[in-house]
Amino acid sequence: RRFNSDSMHSIAVLELVDDLASANESGSEQPNRLKCILHPDFMNREPDSTKERVSMLPSDVYGHLASKGSRIALEGFCIYNNDGDGPQRPFFWVTEARLQRSSWRPAVIRFFLDVISGKNNDIGKYKFDVEEIGDALDMGHSEAIMLVEECQSEGTTERQWRAADLSRKLQDTNSRMGTFTNEMEQVLNNYSTLRETYTLEHVEYNESPAQLNTIPMRRRKGNDLRKSAEGSRWRRKKKPQVEWMVNQIKRVVESHPEFGSRPLNILDVGGGRGHLANHVASALGNNIVNVHVIDIDDRAVKNGITDAQRKDVKVTYGVGDASRGSNISDLLQNGGESMFDVVIALHACGALSDVALGHAVVNKAAFVITPCCFRSNPDLMITIPSTVSDNKDSLATSSVPDEIDTVRPSTWLGMEEDSLLALTQACEIQGDMNVAGEAIHTLCALRAKAVMNQFRKNPSYNLNVGLKTFPIGLSTRNFCIVGELK
Repeated sequence: RRFNSDSMHSIAVLELVDDLASANESGSEQPNRLKCILHPDFMNREPDSTKERVSMLPSDVYGHLASKGSRIALEGFCIYNNDGDGPQRPFFWVTEARLQRSSWRPAVIRFFLDVISGKNNDIGKYKFDVEEIGDALDMGHSEAIMLVEECQSEGTTERQWRAADLSRKLQDTNSRMGTFTNEMEQVLNNYSTLRETYTLEHVEYNESPAQLNTIPMRRRKGNDLRKSAEGSRWRRKKKPQVEWMVNQIKRVVESHPEFGSRPLNILDVGGGRGHLANHVASALGNNIVNVHVIDIDDRAVKNGITDAQRKDVKVTYGVGDASRGSNISDLLQNGGESMFDVVIALHACGALSDVALGHAVVNKAAFVITPCCFRSNPDLMITIPSTVSDNKDSLATSSVPDEIDTVRPSTWLGMEEDSLLALTQACEIQGDMNVAGEAIHTLCALRAKAVMNQFRKNPSYNLNVGLKTFPIGLSTRNFCIVGELK
């Protein structure tokens, strides 16, 4: 617990317990607890004249670093409170503290890096020993020295990205929140070979991406992504993700067999606010693509339309359930065309990612899909070509099949319902990105396999499906399923 003293410096009170069971005990008699007090009057060390000036007191620094998952060594002395009634209660007054291991939580690591940098005026600066930094973040001496130098030269956004990356490295079974059940472990083991088939390709984010040769990126006045303050959520997360996605979409568009012969029709599933769709239309131009958006949220769609008008880009918006094929077909109003060429989605929640991939199969389209919130929308139905028409000529035509089926996500992925539930639960485990990452990889590989199973029924379409990741500093949901038509 933290309090503010008269001097406006914080006072932190930590309780040491013999075991976690005693921490949950209630009542006034709690003999297994020891209150540890981090008070500025006891920890206020004046910096040596040879050391760099600091602006934070140790009680402030370690009071904030003492978060769940941290390991801190405390030194001090005990005072027994003898009020004459009942047993004496000891209080441990801390005079020295040392961070032995930082919490894995990104917010705590961001605070640690901000203090090291001394560039956040709202927090201040404190001088840590290099050895303490190395121990806390599980790195060597030279790596810790480099970290200090980089923190002092980086901006807030870059330090937040670094904190997310360090958070993943510090996560293990001890930091895991939630139960990793036998069912979860079994389903991951069952699909280990599939993960080897669909390996991950990591693609870094470049704030000034290299230009591809075919389509010049358009930069018209008023059409760039919105500006925001350094360190804002838009600046450190949403904007980089949109720019990363646009570069992947650009590559998929360029590799499409119909590229250059006509503008390609792009469908953005669940992108009502227009962050991705409007930037795709702006960056590539309507001579290259016609962008369409379907979203069930009418308020989000209104915001997307307003943003498109402000940027003077042509994007077609529709309000409706993306799992209904009729809502999708109604979006196409250009020259009697009946199919989409590329399907995209950024953070399509739960089974909405499967819905988007189903539309890619039905339209024989390329795709760029970033999934998210893996337990959401479990009751959405996936639209796929009917099994009745598997051996019919309709699969080889350039139009949407007349016969289509709707199936549950488990059927689409070829899994039992219980196995899919265990897998999506594993995807959402917090505090252990090794387990969660393996589960997300498995689910993405199953989705890639489901798409390939459908496309193999029509050998005239050559589809290449790959799994990519972007930096975890942008999002912990950093997997992307990419399908290129050749």
